[in-house]
Amino acid sequence: GIKKVLDKAVKDWHIVIAACLSLLLELALIRWQSEIFPIFAFYKNFSLLACFAGLGIGYAIAGRTTIPLSMTMPILGCQFLYGIFLRYGLAHWRMHSLWRTPIVEQVNMGVESGGTLTILAVVYLFLAVFFMLTVLAFIPMGQICGRSMKNRGALRAYGLNLAGSIAGIVIMTALAFCWTSPVIW
Repeated sequence: GIKKVLDKAVKDWHIVIAACLSLLLELALIRWQSEIFPIFAFYKNFSLLACFAGLGIGYAIAGRTTIPLSMTMPILGCQFLYGIFLRYGLAHWRMHSLWRTPIVEQVNMGVESGGTLTILAVVYLFLAVFFMLTVLAFIPMGQICGRSMKNRGALRAYGLNLAGSIAGIVIMTALAFCWTSPVIW
């Protein structure tokens, strides 16, 4: 009786917490990336798609060999070091190509378009590394969410996932409202 009810409650909370943390991490990473490089602020969907790809792969492989969640922090650490080095460690003339967008548009809102093949290659390599590091960081989160959801009915699992996602949004909104820095998130 009571043990069964408690087991169900623990499984429910596991889904809510996993979804909350994954969305909180997703929003924090998107904000950090757009803070450090203007191209991510200009094209926020790039970071969002990378997060979705990682979570989606994690959900898809939830039943296979577990990729430990402990891998997320080193991968994010590599991304942070990579981003901080490129942003603050390079001479301005070397970093100038990273401030360009690879897409030619009529209005780039002050962001120059990449002109030469060399600059475009640098920008695309830069974006590819950020994309891959983001995807890799989110695979373990997706696996945890997917594994947790398999233990519940589909509709209930989806509802709990949605509740956790909304909780993650509320937490990030509260952190933003309090003007917290990226170190806090």
